[in-house]
Amino acid sequence: MSPLQAAAVLESRWGPGIERVIPVDHGEISRAFLFSRHGRDYVARFNASPSNFELDRYAGLAFAAHVPAPPIREIGQADGLYYAISERVPGTALQTMAWPWAESVRASLLTTLDALARIDLSARPGCGPVGPDGAGHHESWEEYLLSLFSDRERGFWEGWQRLFATSFLERDLFHRVHYRMRSLIPYCRGERAVVHGDFHVGNILSDGRAVTGLIDWANLKYGDPLYDVAVFHFWTPAVELPDAHAARRAEAEPHRRERLLCYTLCLGLDALRFFARTERRDAYTSIRERLLGMVEEAGA
Repeated sequence: MSPLQAAAVLESRWGPGIERVIPVDHGEISRAFLFSRHGRDYVARFNASPSNFELDRYAGLAFAAHVPAPPIREIGQADGLYYAISERVPGTALQTMAWPWAESVRASLLTTLDALARIDLSARPGCGPVGPDGAGHHESWEEYLLSLFSDRERGFWEGWQRLFATSFLERDLFHRVHYRMRSLIPYCRGERAVVHGDFHVGNILSDGRAVTGLIDWANLKYGDPLYDVAVFHFWTPAVELPDAHAARRAEAEPHRRERLLCYTLCLGLDALRFFARTERRDAYTSIRERLLGMVEEAGA
């Protein structure tokens, strides 16, 4: 979708006055644009499915008092695509900022993670992926982890095991890493907090001093808050977030190393099949080598 096409859709919904439609150059699934109308700044995103946007709306309503989740103004459909419009918050994605960042940014990342972990879930049942109604789809976090990479997955990953025959996804490697990941799941019991699920530099906005926005809640879960630490570290290891996160704990967390390894292997497996599906061999090879190093270091 071009800026002109996006502007046409926005004008058909909001009328004249749409200005400065600028594409945002990150995002694997959605296409996003910044725009202004009558002196106010907004973000419009377009996707083939509305489900991701419904979770953004839920997060904006349920969690905005705790973390900077921008509220959704409108969700609709136009030209065969779904769109969501939210108010623009100050700052830009961390991935656009040169490293090293100000120390206050890393401190704000940790504060955001702490705030997520403290959100009261007593009225929100379940674990694992969350639906627009605010309920988790599984009885426990352990049950969710055991369900991953099965042949019963639905949605984006339905039928994904065909990739073993149709792409460069390696069956033996995948099963070896998956076996090691599953062996660590017993260490991951008991935790239940809000997990953003995609806590990386493309979804975290900052003004250069602090976190100003947390966007794209499509992978929202209820479970172990260490999962978000693992996501961030997997994609941006230079920040050394796990060490900084551990230093803030009043006491040692049980089985922290095993839990982080479990989630890292999980993320790596998901990345392998994603890059195989999107035919990005260089990215696939990079993840492959990292996973092999982790499994060999763990003696598996």
